[in-house]
Amino acid sequence: MDVKERTQRRFSIGNQLMLAVLTLSLIFTLVISAISLYRDFQEELSHLDTDLKQVESSYLSSFSASLWVEDRELLLTQALGAMRLPSVDYLRIATKDEVIIELGTEITQDVVERRWPMQFSVGEKTFELAELTVQSDLSAVYQDLWQQFFFLLTTEAIKILLLMVGVLWVAFRLLVNPLQLLSGAVSDFSGGNAPSTVTLPKRWCFDEVSLLAQKYNRSVQKVREHQAELEAERDKAEVANR
Repeated sequence: MDVKERTQRRFSIGNQLMLAVLTLSLIFTLVISAISLYRDFQEELSHLDTDLKQVESSYLSSFSASLWVEDRELLLTQALGAMRLPSVDYLRIATKDEVIIELGTEITQDVVERRWPMQFSVGEKTFELAELTVQSDLSAVYQDLWQQFFFLLTTEAIKILLLMVGVLWVAFRLLVNPLQLLSGAVSDFSGGNAPSTVTLPKRWCFDEVSLLAQKYNRSVQKVREHQAELEAERDKAEVANR
């Protein structure tokens, strides 16, 4: 056993293959799950943005008209209608001096917020009435995305695990087991001074491993023939020297 073989840790091909497949499977699973999570997150943001734009297009002008005529009761009814939108969690109509209407609880983190000035035009004049603020809570979105992430992670891990088992079985059947048989035959001198021949299990087709085993058996046969010739010559020499 040379120095390199003594210093290197023994790690079989089967273990190396299993470690490589496991590592690649984990990487692929994380990448696929992260991509799916990012795509779903962008879709959720798009839906939120659509709902918030609906507030601007459907409610802003009516809010401004009600505020202009000081109809606070109608303004509240309209604001409650806007709060029924699935993506609206907080709504505030306020001036610099007072909060006219505030519905919901103000969100300080994980939030999408939109602000629009409330204006009313009379002739060529435009009056600044207040500011409309709408917020959408992203915490529920994040929670749903994390649940989807773990679900995707689990399903992808199961699929890749099944694939890994199949790949490892094929690899052991076609490569690792034959190499172990060849390794054992090379070190087996129970039949004499030449190593033993190897007999591989039935293979699906004649491939590189089959060719390797065939050439190895031919080499062993040649070694045995050469050894037999040497022994015959030695016997002849012993007889001649008597």
